[in-house]
Amino acid sequence: ATDSFGNTALHMAAMYERVEVIDWILDQPEGRPAMEMANARGMTPFTLALRFSKVKAFNMLRDRYLNYTAWSYGHMSLVRSDLLQVDTYRIQGHPLHARPGWRSALEIVTSLRLDAFAGDEQLNKLITTKWDRFGRRLYTRHVLLPHVAVILALVFVVLAGDRPDPVCTLGSFVSGPWACFLHCIHPSGAGFSARPVVLVRLALYILGPTTLVLKARVSWGLGGDDDADQDGDGVISMQELADFLLSRRDGILDLVMAALLAAAG
Repeated sequence: ATDSFGNTALHMAAMYERVEVIDWILDQPEGRPAMEMANARGMTPFTLALRFSKVKAFNMLRDRYLNYTAWSYGHMSLVRSDLLQVDTYRIQGHPLHARPGWRSALEIVTSLRLDAFAGDEQLNKLITTKWDRFGRRLYTRHVLLPHVAVILALVFVVLAGDRPDPVCTLGSFVSGPWACFLHCIHPSGAGFSARPVVLVRLALYILGPTTLVLKARVSWGLGGDDDADQDGDGVISMQELADFLLSRRDGILDLVMAALLAAAG
């Protein structure tokens, strides 16, 4: 049985951190299958506990369902952890991973920047490993270098002095891109030294806002107004909206900068 949001009894127990109820449900024959049942937003009881920063419920579900002892000898033991709902990989054909809107624990905690799990050893190890193997390279290529290029172009335009020709602006490019491009290649009445400034200005006012908007889209996180609904009641209060906007401040600043840069063109 589920409610109108697709939540099972285990979902509700995890969301309200009723650890004794969680323990009882997991002892039932239907307990383990319920761990892989997703609600209407594609969240299992495990990822739902993470989403609402229910640390006790999250750790209990992980210890009871995902962790298992591989071997033990005396006082020593090796505990393995199933990363099915933790890591970002997808298993081809798995019902949970094939479900639309599925998001792993690692995707949720990094996108929403959940401070309650900042000290979680397993999540930190996964994040560090991914950052060392490919995250640093992707960040440099898709975030750092484009921003450096925009800054250098802006400095170049500012140091170049007055605009050599007012024809090639963002507005004129939108209304007549081909004519504006030809004018930038050979601006009437402008010397050869003015052409690089015009081209850099045009690239800055087009690529700059685009880069910032794309970065804002990434910074915005998981997307959808359900991420602002912290208590899951289907209604977003003013406090929930304020907390949501505060957590997305980087993306909002990127959008403001993109708007200002476009307006300057």
